[in-house]
Amino acid sequence: MEIIVNLSRQENIDFYGAKQIKIDIEEYVRGVVASEVGNTYVEACKAQAVAARTFALRKCSSTGQITDKSSKDQAFRTSRLSCAYPNV
Repeated sequence: MEIIVNLSRQENIDFYGAKQIKIDIEEYVRGVVASEVGNTYVEACKAQAVAARTFALRKCSSTGQITDKSSKDQAFRTSRLSCAYPNV
């Protein structure tokens, strides 16, 4: 499933080359989990993934989109999508 994400962080805009993107929910969840809890215990990452996915799906079903702003929705950072976070 793909969701629409409005990007405000410059690193995310530079990575995707746009201010609004349509990405797979699992890619979004990886970026959120890495940003919110980092490379912590696997079980903590799993719990954060469930929470992040649930929040994103509910937000997108009501508004049609989500942002990368941690103050409004959830932190999403492309710089944390790398394999430097194997537990994510």
